[in-house]
Amino acid sequence: MAALATDVAREPEGKPVKHAYLAGLRRLIGVLAGIQSTDDPTRDRSTALAQLSTMVGALVLARATKGHALSNEIMAAARKNILGGIDRVRSAAK
Repeated sequence: MAALATDVAREPEGKPVKHAYLAGLRRLIGVLAGIQSTDDPTRDRSTALAQLSTMVGALVLARATKGHALSNEIMAAARKNILGGIDRVRSAAK
């Protein structure tokens, strides 16, 4: 997702790569929304979008800072934020 985003953005509409990227993105969003464990599909989708954005952004920034402690800090903070959010949602659903 992260590595191809810039290249896919430059492709003209209607190109197969755009369709494939979008389809993959939608599938991943569906998976993430499905693990939210709430009865609110709109909220689950919104949370999934935020989680995916956090993962992709963290990966891009961590790659850009590879070799520095900041790279590991970025990934750890994103992981903690996402997993903490999933735990909170599951606790609230019980």
